[in-house]
Amino acid sequence: MKYMVGMLVGLLCASMTVNAEDVVVPKAAKDILNSKSFWRYSVASDKHTYKENGIDVPVKVAKRVASAEVPVANPAPEAGWMKLGFDDSCWPRERMAYLGRYAFDRVTSEQISLRGKFNVTDVKTANLYFETKYIGGFVLYINGKEVGRVDLPKGELTSKSFATPYADSYYLDDKGVPFNKWKNVTRKSDGKKIPGQVYYGELRMDRKFSVKIPSTVLVAGVNVIAVELHRSAISLAAKTWSKFGKSGYVRSWSHLGLKGLRLANAGDGVVANIARPTGIQIWNVDINNRVDMNDYGDPNEKSQPVRIVAARNGSFIGQFVVSSDKKISNFKVTAEGLKAEKGTAVIGADKVDLLYADFDWKARWNQLWALNLQKKAPESVPIVAVAAPRKENGAMKPVVVRINVAADVKAGVYSGKVLVVADGERFTVPVKLEVADWTLPDPVDFRTYVGLYESPTTVSMQYKVPMWSEEHWKLLEKSFELLGRAGNKFLNIDVVDETQYGNDDGYITWVKQADGSYTYDLSVMERLVELALKHWGQIDFIPLQIWHSAGGGGRGGWYFRPVDTKCTVRVKDAKTGDISHMQVPVFGTPEAIEFWKPLLLQIQQSLTKLGVEKGMCIGILGHSTAPVGVFETITAAYPGDKGAFWQRGLHNATSSKVPYEVERKVPGNKVILHEHCYGMKMVNYDIPTLPEMHTLRGQPAAAYFRISNFGNVATLMFYREMGKRALFTKKTGLSRICFDYWDVQDPNNPDRKPVDIFNRWLHSTCAQREPSLKRMSWPGVEGAETTTRFENLIVGIQEAEALIVLSEGAANEEKVGKKLADKCRSVMRRQLGFAHYNNIYSERHIMLHVNYYGWQDMSAELYAVAGEVAKKMGK
Repeated sequence: MKYMVGMLVGLLCASMTVNAEDVVVPKAAKDILNSKSFWRYSVASDKHTYKENGIDVPVKVAKRVASAEVPVANPAPEAGWMKLGFDDSCWPRERMAYLGRYAFDRVTSEQISLRGKFNVTDVKTANLYFETKYIGGFVLYINGKEVGRVDLPKGELTSKSFATPYADSYYLDDKGVPFNKWKNVTRKSDGKKIPGQVYYGELRMDRKFSVKIPSTVLVAGVNVIAVELHRSAISLAAKTWSKFGKSGYVRSWSHLGLKGLRLANAGDGVVANIARPTGIQIWNVDINNRVDMNDYGDPNEKSQPVRIVAARNGSFIGQFVVSSDKKISNFKVTAEGLKAEKGTAVIGADKVDLLYADFDWKARWNQLWALNLQKKAPESVPIVAVAAPRKENGAMKPVVVRINVAADVKAGVYSGKVLVVADGERFTVPVKLEVADWTLPDPVDFRTYVGLYESPTTVSMQYKVPMWSEEHWKLLEKSFELLGRAGNKFLNIDVVDETQYGNDDGYITWVKQADGSYTYDLSVMERLVELALKHWGQIDFIPLQIWHSAGGGGRGGWYFRPVDTKCTVRVKDAKTGDISHMQVPVFGTPEAIEFWKPLLLQIQQSLTKLGVEKGMCIGILGHSTAPVGVFETITAAYPGDKGAFWQRGLHNATSSKVPYEVERKVPGNKVILHEHCYGMKMVNYDIPTLPEMHTLRGQPAAAYFRISNFGNVATLMFYREMGKRALFTKKTGLSRICFDYWDVQDPNNPDRKPVDIFNRWLHSTCAQREPSLKRMSWPGVEGAETTTRFENLIVGIQEAEALIVLSEGAANEEKVGKKLADKCRSVMRRQLGFAHYNNIYSERHIMLHVNYYGWQDMSAELYAVAGEVAKKMGK
């Protein structure tokens, strides 16, 4: 046989005897577990090397393989991980088909450990077989006992144990020339053919193994099958992998992989675990995972408490799912208060919110996941028909448990429960809350900058109410209230008509008097500012959208628009009340200065009365900024003698620590808010000194995370990590994220399907600089409601606040002491390592489940050390 040599090596060192010949699985055998089943997994990782002249040389990874390199070493799982009694509830779980980017595709993966579970009702009648196709080396355990080992050395294995290497023929062709071509292939995924490209050598690396499972290793009840994979040592020929060639990038590939596995039964007495179980199920889902309609709980796993890690004065979330293969009737969920496990402290039930997620987001591949959250529980949960590729129809209702921890709550562990009634059955879901001894600042005092765009126009169009009517203001109140929870500090004011933000009319009205002069109605702007201050407490930036930034003659252009581009304002006749629209004077002329100067002065005076004049700036500049005439006009018209302040949104980054001059020919034009999407790379994990995050606020650069179709493909973990990622990229915080730009029907384009209104007008489109994140909320009955995205974003911003405290502690060793300062640095570096390790998103694959392993322990550590620093610093 082709792989006989590798198999014989493995068989000689196996702890149990396995036939040298591959075992043939009977055709009548039925799957018990397979690649479509859910598996718990753990990934050990470190840099991969090859030997050259006796020296270990790191494998280079092609830049396009974004998930191939992980700069952080990850340890192997604890001893005894393959045993039946091992608690793997904190391990992430996923179907085998989607584990590639988190495990098998990474060059740095050195050991993958998998655990699957199945139920044996009668050991005597069980007749189990196992078969797999893999890359590297393979070990199979049943209930902790080794059943087979192939392509690996004898004795105890560690994550550094290499599997049998592949010959040079896997890297070089018959003439000794490195493979540098791709091969078109067609693979199957859930029964559907998917075209793709695979490197020649990778196609030849598959090894096979099959074995009959001895009945002596089985037990009645739940059994555990554990799989251990190790990467192979690499040939010297690997050095050719990542070179540039005429054909483009030559992709490196992992030397560890699992192309498929199957546990099958040719007898009776074993219950399959490959599809949704029957009856009511209640199962835990990590809050970083998006719940897909194809998900289900493993009937062989014990129920665990919903674990929530928290600090004082914040809101924190956990999640569980109620599901069934049939419609769920008489559905009711109630939360009880929580009691301290030590002492008499309690957290009342009024501090526990239950939020119910709807499956109403259809994305690529027909995946349907829960995104929108509402407080009212449905009376019943219907069956939702799931389209291809899988048709595992069922009734599911994810329940998010949000606990609002008051500032005066005592630190400690609290226990509570949620009561569920479904189809007349009663269930209890335990909740465990761990409150750290640290108090978060109020959102108004967050030092992580948050700049989310709110769209009054979208709200008006969504609910079909007149702009600025009382009905409209009531709806806007919901959006502003939610934004306050995230510590939002950005209020956009569309002064002119038809900006890139989708407004029809400007928010300021020129009132034409009988003598032909104008006064200004600032009431809409002032009421927006008052509403923001009511719910946010503070506003850092109030950009006045006057200039239509770069866009050229059409969508996708990069050159700035001419000084006489279409730019109109709303005009009201004081006598008749008629509304019209007036073209503004050409920028760069005396008429333009005369037009804008009195308005800008009156706006500044109004904002001064409201206490937010420091946030005033002009929007919005792009890559090519604006013609000289625009800067001349604004500089001359801007109130005061300190020059004009600007907002800028573009691709390119800035490293300036202070507002910077944007136009050399016209001094006095400074950018105070620079929203950019390039330069979003986090600092390297191994740099000696981490950025001082407590000093970043006030710098103009704000992180604008952008990728095509980001709203679909970005994981919930990415939303939770965004605040910290912004700090690790040396940015002051987050920006250019849309809060309520929902898809609405544009009355100007009735034949077009509903879309968001950003870049609605051709003459003001910002082209590629359009935000990627549009809908952090969803339109409920009475206004904006929260989503799983938004709740995770808030949790992440709260962690970013703790990270800033640790940065402050690390920089003040004389106050906190060297021991605590070192602890701050260590915890910060672990947070950075986690962010690097999970820095995966893809435009072509929707990741519903992520590798969240260890995040809650890290959060607890982060909050605890922040508490230590706060005490030492006297805060």
